[in-house]
This record gives sequence, structure tokens and C-alpha cells, in this order.
Amino acid sequence: MSEKKTIIRNEIDSELRRVQIQNHPNFSAWYASLKPYARQVFDLILEDEVTPELISLAQDAPDDEWEEFQFLRVIGGGNLDQSVMPILTNFSLFDILYHVEHFKG
Repeated sequence: MSEKKTIIRNEIDSELRRVQIQNHPNFSAWYASLKPYARQVFDLILEDEVTPELISLAQDAPDDEWEEFQFLRVIGGGNLDQSVMPILTNFSLFDILYHVEHFKG
């Protein structure tokens, strides 16, 4: 598969995951459980692809939120190479979806 097709596929998958996350029955309770910094990072990835700025923002999360919310570590540990941003976005949203699905409010 060409790099362009891989990028498009990841972007489509990311949009699907965004819909799945927001439509999941656990979403409201999970979202309410987010602390302010994690919520800010989540809101940004819900709207757009991961960027170097979002990686930096995630890396600057307070220690307690960094430990509590795995998606901060997934994003914050990301590669700054622009060609892998769609893959990192997709993987981050997959991680978030997993946690929403398994949330025990």
C-alpha cells in the first residue's frame, strides 16, 4: 500500500473512531472523569490530527494526569515526524476508545 493510501486509511479510521467514542454509552461519564489538562488534550485530538504542538502539550501534562490517562502518554511519546502523525492519531483514538468502552464510572 502506498504511503498516501496509508495516510488516507488512517484518517478515515480516525474519523470513525471519533464517532465511535462520542456515541459510546460510557462517553459522557468517561469525559466527565477527565481532569482539566487531559480534557484539553482530548478535545484537541477529537477535533483534529495529532500535531507536534499537541505532542508537546501532552508531554507537559501534570504528573498525576500523565499517570492516570494513558492517552496522554501515547500522544506525548509520539514521533514528531509529520508522515506518522495520521498513524499516531489513529492509535491514540484507538486507545481512547478502548478506555471509554471499558470505563467503570
